[in-house]
Amino acid sequence: MPKTLNGIMQGFASAYAGNTAVSTSTASFQFDAAAGTFTASIAPESWNGASLSGAGDYLHDRSYEFESNQGSLRVDGSPDLLCNCDYLSWGHWEAINVPGTQPGIPGEDVPPNVAQNGYWIIGKLTPLAELPTNIVATYSGMVIGAAYRDDQVVDGLTGDFTATVNFAAGTGSLNIANFDGHSFGSSFDLGSAASGMPDNAISGTIESTMAAPYFGRYTAGFASDGTDNTAAMLGTFDVREEGGTNWSATGIFAGKKTSETPASGAP
Repeated sequence: MPKTLNGIMQGFASAYAGNTAVSTSTASFQFDAAAGTFTASIAPESWNGASLSGAGDYLHDRSYEFESNQGSLRVDGSPDLLCNCDYLSWGHWEAINVPGTQPGIPGEDVPPNVAQNGYWIIGKLTPLAELPTNIVATYSGMVIGAAYRDDQVVDGLTGDFTATVNFAAGTGSLNIANFDGHSFGSSFDLGSAASGMPDNAISGTIESTMAAPYFGRYTAGFASDGTDNTAAMLGTFDVREEGGTNWSATGIFAGKKTSETPASGAP
């Protein structure tokens, strides 16, 4: 059933610009349920401070969007697809003409920022300092995004997401599988704060192994369901296959906590 979102929710976004991933994008939404309005901003790191921003009407968690001459943003019609987490929200976005902010040569126009096939995901992100330090948790959910192959971007692709996090040791691993026929992952350190969101997000690289010749980046965080500060893990990724295949992908992921056990040696 639809529910009411209120206040500030933060998260991550992904997209393509032509055949290049727009990576490490932050998303910030503010909902005013009483007024029936919302505002949103998506700011990719590569845009040098520019963002797709706008405001629109808000009815409930499955009905809100805006469209302007700079782009559009909408909530997805199936918010439970990723992990059946009704305290998260996600959808699509596109930027068609966001003014550039990179200083250019005097008298020369700065090209506008563009993005296509974009996805965003938001929640009540838990500051890293408020994460537990005495448990090991596992997460399971889905991935949705787009991939560049055969000289075109293919949208609406899905895959499987899993993660294991040792909050006591401050380490973990995330894995994405069966995404457009590809599987890859990364270990991570909870101390690797993400740029632009230092209090509640981590970032790192997806690196090649002998079994998985991929390279890319991820940004992730943990969301509260109102009771559990680590109820879900969510984030975004971009990755490319090495070896001349010309395949690359970007998207969002979310996983609901499926188990929690005391960490070895924890009080």
